[in-house]
Amino acid sequence: MKACAFKKELAKRANGIFDDEVLRFLRRWAISDDEAYLSTDALLDFFLLAQNPLHTLLQQDAIGSHLGRHFEEVYFDSTTGDPLLSKLSSGSVTWPGV
Repeated sequence: MKACAFKKELAKRANGIFDDEVLRFLRRWAISDDEAYLSTDALLDFFLLAQNPLHTLLQQDAIGSHLGRHFEEVYFDSTTGDPLLSKLSSGSVTWPGV
């Protein structure tokens, strides 16, 4: 496997773990398993209602380490230069099996 393809697969896995951790956090925060709410409104509600929401998220080990990772750990498309974003970061959140 080429290094670039390998790095992209690692980035996809890391993004998936990040999305799962945010979902787990939101389930605990909202005390809800409502898939529609968790995948559309819960994160926005968290940012609107929580005190210091970003600080709170960054204190979560898996979330903080993903968001604070070094740029060399991020996959960038060789054509566009765009980073490979997680579903949550790209706005295309659909969490099956919630």
